Amino acid sequence: MEFSPFLLQFPEIGPKELRVINLQPDLGELPKGEYGLIEMYCEDKKCDCRRAMIFVFPPDLKLTNKPLAVISYGWELKAFYKNWAPHFNDLDIAWYKGPALDPLQYQSKHSEFFLEVFKEALKDPKYKERLIRHYVMFKQKMGMKLPKNLVNWSSAFLDCGCGSGLKFKFCCGKGLK
Repeated sequence: MEFSPFLLQFPEIGPKELRVINLQPDLGELPKGEYGLIEMYCEDKKCDCRRAMIFVFPPDLKLTNKPLAVISYGWELKAFYKNWAPHFNDLDIAWYKGPALDPLQYQSKHSEFFLEVFKEALKDPKYKERLIRHYVMFKQKMGMKLPKNLVNWSSAFLDCGCGSGLKFKFCCGKGLK
């Protein structure tokens, strides 16, 4: 599966809705500054995993070319993932259900810290809703036909996140299926 940043697919909306962590002051080896939580979604229009991959990058990308943490976040109930991937064991399901550090990705010694910060961010219901809305927008752009239970998250008839005042389907979603 190939994952792509939401920012690149939606350049008008992505930067405005990017979640950042502002560390003040320095935390040991982590310098102060804004750490980006870069949302990535699967490009496969046949995949409906209902999760986001969150790559945490430092304020100065010159410090490293690797993310400081890669977090998998699946928002559906455990039963959804058991049905979606019946061959998965409980440990695999727990990883998909997330939030969890992605065991298939590079993790820095600061990964656990960023996982806890991400868990705190999820206490904001608007952030959780934004992740789901971004997933739906992304999947629509990739050409995925939305399952019935995701249609209500479809942004086509909602105001566009870029702030234009237009409905999504007439602005950043123009030409999308």
